[in-house]
Amino acid sequence: MSEPEILNAEEAATYLRITPAALTRLSRQGRIGYVKSGRARTYPLAALRAYIEAHTVQPVENPYGLTDASLQRIREGRALRSGERKVAS
Repeated sequence: MSEPEILNAEEAATYLRITPAALTRLSRQGRIGYVKSGRARTYPLAALRAYIEAHTVQPVENPYGLTDASLQRIREGRALRSGERKVAS
């Protein structure tokens, strides 16, 4: 069975792994898209995926701005301290 295209608040909160109250707060703040029918809010799956994509943090490879040579020396030092043998490049 395929996923539904529109989820109710409880299903959407479960999908995002947050509480329904947090989902309501996000939708009131305009941070997540929803469709309002009367008093009920429904959440398109595309809006939930867009929210996840927009708030996914990518890992930083070199957070300190070091040169490749400096990073290599650090990695070699850690390898030597952990008991690994240095391999000639």
